[in-house]
Amino acid sequence: MPGPVASAFIADERAILESGGVDFDDLVIRALGRLEEDATLLAQWRAQTTSLLVDEAQDPGPHSADLALLLAAPGNNVFFVGDDDQALSKSCSSTGPVHRHPTLRQPSRLARDVKNDRSSFPVRR
Repeated sequence: MPGPVASAFIADERAILESGGVDFDDLVIRALGRLEEDATLLAQWRAQTTSLLVDEAQDPGPHSADLALLLAAPGNNVFFVGDDDQALSKSCSSTGPVHRHPTLRQPSRLARDVKNDRSSFPVRR
């Protein structure tokens, strides 16, 4: 018997399926799938997204990072903005999978230069 969190997740997924709805993860996964299978569609979106800024990147799901990098290719002109102090887990922080993603030209650069009320990093001027 699943615990309360698993039960809530199962009930949520069932409700989404029964209503014909989608959640954010579904939207990302469906967009990624369509772009990967349709080269013309991918080319159209890449033409409109020559540079990307991904905000709140401290907690990207693997598919979100894949989608951003697919759109940004081949130049990978993408800037991920995240605050590790807000990360749900260090394995998903901005120093985690996005920074080491295999499609990025190496070395990717990680800049820690913003300080606000929740961050311990200095402001670079």
